[in-house]
Amino acid sequence: MIHIAIVEDDPECARTLRSYLSAFEKEANERFAVSEFADGLAFIGDYRSKYDLVLMDIDMPHLNGLAAAKKLRKVDESAVIIFITNMAQYAIRGYEVDALDFLVKPITQSLLSAKLHKALRKIKNLQNKKLFLYTEDSVRCISVRDIRYIEVREHLLTYHLGGETITLRG
Repeated sequence: MIHIAIVEDDPECARTLRSYLSAFEKEANERFAVSEFADGLAFIGDYRSKYDLVLMDIDMPHLNGLAAAKKLRKVDESAVIIFITNMAQYAIRGYEVDALDFLVKPITQSLLSAKLHKALRKIKNLQNKKLFLYTEDSVRCISVRDIRYIEVREHLLTYHLGGETITLRG
């Protein structure tokens, strides 16, 4: 399942994006979990690294999309960002936050679909990254995506996965 955040202050645009995503799910045979946020502050305020893709407007109240994306990058370098806005003059600044792409409103289903295919390729590559952990008695191969956090105490590393922990010297 791909987790997507729509960060958009215009309710009509958010509804359109949601309907385009729904159509793309069927087209690409994917499953999406979509969350909506009315502005950058609501999105980044209690952020947890759980979104694979962020569709973000730039011109929003409280915290604009570029500022929210900069804060996002401090805690999550892997989320794919696509800016969707009517402010084309800010497109170049998207590179500052490693945005995958930039769409100018109004967008069409086919244009968004092309960008989503590109985003999915990048997300799938990130999801497939593996890490080999050498414990005392075996070698464990885990998906980087399964790591919730890593705890370091003295020379012990504890990898906290979904329902399991692995501790080793490091």
